[in-house]
Amino acid sequence: ISSAPYLAELVSYQHPDHDTDQWPPEEKP
Repeated sequence: ISSAPYLAELVSYQHPDHDTDQWPPEEKP
């Protein structure tokens, strides 16, 4: 990841973050 920082964002998107119960996150109004 250090050689390709953008991969961190991809992983972040592919895996739920620890504060998120639902994945993918729902769009909220």
